[in-house]
Amino acid sequence: MRYVITLFMTVTLVGLATVAAQDKKPPEKIVFPSKQGATTFVHAAHLQRENGECTSCHDKLWPQSTAEPLKSSMGCHTCHKPDGKAFSARDRSNCVRCHPADAAKAL
Repeated sequence: MRYVITLFMTVTLVGLATVAAQDKKPPEKIVFPSKQGATTFVHAAHLQRENGECTSCHDKLWPQSTAEPLKSSMGCHTCHKPDGKAFSARDRSNCVRCHPADAAKAL
């Protein structure tokens, strides 16, 4: 009987750990509406750039919960600025990197 209870507890704990790990998996892409055209945020690229450190952006710049709404896109400009970690969002030639709809407007 102890064996059955131990086995049941082990399976339950492993199952709960698996569910918890799946809940923490970030979304692959997030699309933000914008006047300039929808912005597609590729989570994997940003996570790789930060060497897997979620705390580089969460919760300083962005909420980590999908239930909490984003307050603004100004967090983007923390890294996407002249002399920032990533390409500058202020350079008009970079607009299409985040706003593909701008490519059609530029033609």
